[in-house]
Order: sequence, then structure tokens, then C-alpha cells
Amino acid sequence: MKQEPFKNVYRQIHLSAQQKDRIWKQIGTTANPEPVKKNVFFPTRVAVCLGALLMSGMTVFAANELSLMDRLAEAMNILTQNEKDLTEDQKNLYAQYGQVLNSAIELDNGTLQLDAALYDESNLVIPFRYFFHSDVEGYETLTAGTDFNQDSLRKAQGSYRQDTNTFLRQCRFRIVQNSAEANSQYLITDPILSEDGTISGSLLICADKPNVFEPGCEIQLIRTADADSSVQAAENNDINGMSPAAEGADAEESPVLYAEFALEKAFAQHTLAIDAENAAALKDMGISVERMTISPLSLSCSGKGTHTRALSASITVLLKDGRIIKRSPNGSGYALSDANRDNTSFSFFARVLFEEPVLLEDIAEIHIQDNRGTDIHIPVEIK
Repeated sequence: MKQEPFKNVYRQIHLSAQQKDRIWKQIGTTANPEPVKKNVFFPTRVAVCLGALLMSGMTVFAANELSLMDRLAEAMNILTQNEKDLTEDQKNLYAQYGQVLNSAIELDNGTLQLDAALYDESNLVIPFRYFFHSDVEGYETLTAGTDFNQDSLRKAQGSYRQDTNTFLRQCRFRIVQNSAEANSQYLITDPILSEDGTISGSLLICADKPNVFEPGCEIQLIRTADADSSVQAAENNDINGMSPAAEGADAEESPVLYAEFALEKAFAQHTLAIDAENAAALKDMGISVERMTISPLSLSCSGKGTHTRALSASITVLLKDGRIIKRSPNGSGYALSDANRDNTSFSFFARVLFEEPVLLEDIAEIHIQDNRGTDIHIPVEIK
């Protein structure tokens, strides 16, 4: 095998830039400078498996890295701040609906690697890893197990936040089929470094209307012109590892394609029936719900309203075994449209991201409460 074909193969292997550099240097400095003959360097079985994976377009995960299921579970726990151990059924949800991505985005101080995708109709979760460039100041102090928030890594923190804030400020997630954009983005970082100083985390892209993300959707990450500098100040509140994206930048420059991928299998979605009694109770709270759906990832509803207070009500999921699944501290929210001046008449779309995944068949009911004592129980019946 000649060096160029081998080099092309090794570039496709899912390793960090630093790991690849070390491997290539070892190959380049081998003690035997003679031309490579027809000897096979890998055991035949290994070579065949590697070739099959590359031919199929799948990402090859290095032996010391997490599986797809574990990577998604880690990213979701980072996003929802959930430290509970997942059940086998919950892990199987990740294995069944997760898909591998292989999109590396070069930024000023490092590389943002988008590893996987998991989604329902209004939420797209993308686990990521960030690899620092080796010339970044303080690079030699970045080791696995280190708390990234410690004072000694202040320079590295600045480099990372500069890159991620710029990425969120400039990046637009565009759906090719309908040219829609999902601009509500959250990037949540694990404070503990891994993989020789790698930062892991979760990127969440939220929609403000139903049925935005569907199987077969072509997602493009478009880099636009930089946002106004006044927006950047609002984004520097990243001490806890969360960077909400800026809204809308004037695209004075031609957009550049950061990355592109097609969505595969979506979480199953179930539309809930709201009876007359519950509909009346919701209307008393200030909203008329026209559509309410639930997936293992989230609850979403849309309709019309007369008071936004109702959209801040407590919403929890009660399972048949008595357990309660709460709202995630990150990712939930609502969007208004067709609103009058004092928001006493508007259309809305609201979403609640769960703190952990749920199996639809395990759900007994949705519980809604507000601070005025309203108590609504909406049964969930999966046939």
C-alpha cells in the first residue's frame, strides 16, 4: 500500500487532529525507508472491517472513544444537567434513533467536531467535541480530567469562548427543502476535559413551529457575516458553559457552507387528545391549545393565547410507575407571533425539553400547574 492511499484512509478515521498528527509522524519516521511492497500491515480481518466501514460511509470511532449510544447519553446529560443513570430502555432509544455525523468545522483556535444527531419535530441535539489547535496559549496544560473553569486555564477559556461565540453568532442552521432557519441555539459545555484536553458538550437547535425537523431533511450549517458587536457583549455570559445564539445578522458577505447532513430516523411523535374540561381549564389560564404532541425528548404545543403567564406554567410528565420527569433547565421556551402591542392576543408555539428521555408507552399523563392553583391532568393513551 502506497503512502498516498493510506494517507487518504487515515484522514477519514474519526480521531482528533492531534491524534492523527501523531500517527502520521510515526509513519513518516519509520526506521525502514525502503519502498513499501505488497506486505499487508493489518491483519486481514481488521483490514476488511476497516474497508467495509469506510466504503459504507460510516464514521469509524477510535477504540478509546465512546460508542454512539454512550456519546448521545453523555451529551444529553450535559444538556439537561441530569446525573441519573439511564435505564437500558432509555439507552436503547439513543441507539435506535441516533445517527453518526462526521462534520469538522475549523475555527480560529480549534476544531469543532459534530459527532452525532438526535431529534424530534422541534429539537435537534448534536453532541460535539472541541479540539484546541496545538499553538493555542496554554495548550500544554490541557489534560483529561482537568476542570476547564479553573483560573490557570483562563487563556484557553478565552480562546474557546471566542470560537464558540463566533460560531453561534455567525452560524445559521438552514433546512434546504423549505429554506427555513432554526436560529434558537444553545451550546452547553462539560466543565471536565477529556481526551487529552478535549472539550465535550451538546449543541441544541430549537424550532419555533411544529414539524420543522423531519426524516430526509437536508440540514446546512451556513456561515454568514459577523453580527453587530453589540450582540457579542450579550453572549459573553458563558461562565456556566452556555452560549445562547444571537438573533439575526446582516449577511453582507456571501454565505459559506460550514457543514451539511441529512436527518435520518426521528423520534416517534404522539398527538394528545385534550377533552372539553381540560380545554376549558387551559383557556382559563390564558391559552387555547390547538395541537399538543409528545416525543421521548419533549412536549410541544401550539395555539392562541391572551396571557403569556400560562406559557410559564409548570409542566411535568407522570410515568405509570409513579416517577416524575421534570423540565430540563436548558432548551425549553416559547415563541409568539401575530401578537398585539400588550400581548393580550397572540399565536404561540411552546416546547418543553425533558430532563431525561421517556418511553411513550410508559407515560400516564401530562401534569400542568400554575401559581394560581390551576391543576390540569392530561392522560396519554398510546394505542
